[in-house]
Amino acid sequence: MPYASPHRKTIAMALLACGLTIGLAGCGNAASPTASASSAPTTQGQHHKRKHRHKLMHMRGTVISLSTTSLTISNKKGHHLTFGLTAKTKYRQKKAQISLSSIKSGETVVVIGHHTGSSQPTALVVRLP
Repeated sequence: MPYASPHRKTIAMALLACGLTIGLAGCGNAASPTASASSAPTTQGQHHKRKHRHKLMHMRGTVISLSTTSLTISNKKGHHLTFGLTAKTKYRQKKAQISLSSIKSGETVVVIGHHTGSSQPTALVVRLP
């Protein structure tokens, strides 16, 4: 046993290479890195769009303009944002429900809305502090 034949090392290396090949083939795309690299941007892009399709947003600011269909507010940094108002929009002052006519231009409000991918986010809740 003190002498190992060169064939023994060759057989061991062949078995090791065979085991790695079988292991990588079982991993699906690991054996073909070109296929996964070319499809990765498309998959990530679609995931990115789905992920932010209904993103909730929260903004506190001063009412600049108000109509039955939209509400524009300005935050402390001077950014203006217009929210669409629907029949499902709720209006609150503390815990009490109020009407849209209770909100006046110049008042501070907190708006919770969601962005559906259209150009204008929709307000879910408009709250007077």
